[in-house]
Amino acid sequence: MNRQYTALVLEESRTTRRLISGALESVDIDVYSEGSIEEIYRVIESNYFDIYIFDADLKYDLLFELTSYLLDINLDSVVIVVSEEYNAKEVKRFFKKGISDFIIKPIDYDIFTNKVISLIKNVKNKSDLVKANSNYARLMDEKSQEEILAFYVYDHILSTQLTNIDSVDGAHYSHGRFCGDILVSALSPTGSLYIILADATGHGMAAALTIYPLVSTFNAVVSKGLNMAAIINEISEKHIQLIPGNRFVAAILIEVRPTQNDIRIWNAGMPDVLIMEGKEVRRRVKSSNMAIGVLPTDILDKNIEVVPMLGVTHLMAMSDGVIENKENDGHVMDFSEAYSYIATLPYESETIISHMKMLDRGKNEELDDMTVCVIDVCELKNELEFSIDKRPPLYGDFKTQFSLLGDSIRNESLPMRITDFIEFQGLVKPFCQRVFTVVSELYSNSVEHGVLGFDAKNKISDYASFIEQKEEKLASLNRDDRVEISFEWSEMNQALTVEVFDTGEGYKMLDLSSSSDDSLNGRGLKLCQKLSDQFSYDEKNNTTKVMFKYREGL
Repeated sequence: MNRQYTALVLEESRTTRRLISGALESVDIDVYSEGSIEEIYRVIESNYFDIYIFDADLKYDLLFELTSYLLDINLDSVVIVVSEEYNAKEVKRFFKKGISDFIIKPIDYDIFTNKVISLIKNVKNKSDLVKANSNYARLMDEKSQEEILAFYVYDHILSTQLTNIDSVDGAHYSHGRFCGDILVSALSPTGSLYIILADATGHGMAAALTIYPLVSTFNAVVSKGLNMAAIINEISEKHIQLIPGNRFVAAILIEVRPTQNDIRIWNAGMPDVLIMEGKEVRRRVKSSNMAIGVLPTDILDKNIEVVPMLGVTHLMAMSDGVIENKENDGHVMDFSEAYSYIATLPYESETIISHMKMLDRGKNEELDDMTVCVIDVCELKNELEFSIDKRPPLYGDFKTQFSLLGDSIRNESLPMRITDFIEFQGLVKPFCQRVFTVVSELYSNSVEHGVLGFDAKNKISDYASFIEQKEEKLASLNRDDRVEISFEWSEMNQALTVEVFDTGEGYKMLDLSSSSDDSLNGRGLKLCQKLSDQFSYDEKNNTTKVMFKYREGL
């Protein structure tokens, strides 16, 4: 009969063997009994038992040798020694060797069986605990290996998405292997540099996974030359599509525009962006937008602040871990005090993190990750300026024209494709960036204010309503609606001429020239005038003509 446990009994007295066996079998223990030590050795070599019960009256020395042999084989063996007399010296010797109990006859079998069951269960529990610890250690090692691999992939993704700019200094500090903050940057074909600092809900790997779609989407949309509002829309849409609804991403999106000599900042749920003039905080750009994932994309806030570069020396952006839970000389710092303290520190991201980390209050697991981005505005502008790139002249002429009718007007990537084409002809990238910026603006102007008939003032006053109405009008286009873009390269003049026509009502050059510098109305066409070498508008034919000279690769 297979019972729950097994026992090996060594007892010289047949009667006592039967009594012990009967008592053990009554509590569901299988018993194997022997009357001589010699036979016991053979049994021990080929079998395992949960408990061993030995009679000491068979001579202490022989029994001690047997017990030593057994415990040397298996240190966790449960051994009970039974004897008719109490010999303190022998009892001490056996206990020192490792037996579990020493019982003096006559045996109280109720107490005896309870002791046996208790000893067996204790050993079983100890064995189970050892196995559990071993399994836990194995699982932790597997988890560590998986985390190492995951971190390698995560770190590789971030490193491949980062545009290295010397004047943009960034640093992270995480309380775990994974950081829930990211800082990435990308150059746009327009010549602008986009920088995004984002902080995902939660900590560790969960936060890192939440942030991943933003990283992969950001570079893709910036490379298409989309404007800031469109970039925000694309990032929001991808986040909502891939990430559960209770995971949000606070973010700061910065666009540095050297051609317009300004910086655009979108702050959604992040600490203030510090605009520095020397060591003075000239201005703080506060959060005025909801974090990504909180609202549907069509009603997501797009309050973008424009900061002129003139006089600005540095920008500092940070995640909330940099300013939260800080204590200085026993005083808990509020956010304004934290900003003021940061402004006194050297303009180095790692130095700022090091100082703010020393001000942490609370346990590590309660603290948030830290990320700091310091932008040297003057140096960055120099880096982004179109470099003097002396190239030999471009030989040969080429001319081409695109006509878009009806639904094909919805193709917003056309300016990018045109830029790709002229760059493929051998024109250097800085020159192509100038062309892209102007063609994008003229194409957008022809579609929105020409074919669709929008007033620029309506777009400025209610952007959300403008986008909704734009989609409605685009859906009702017909073949009478047309936009044409032609461009011609002259080898003799080393110049590119671009003409843009649309079937809309056109615009008045007088209105453009009389608008103030601070007016948003007409600002896009002013930019086109600034970036091109010649700008003219034929009101009769509703055609805008711009010319770009190819001087030293610009």
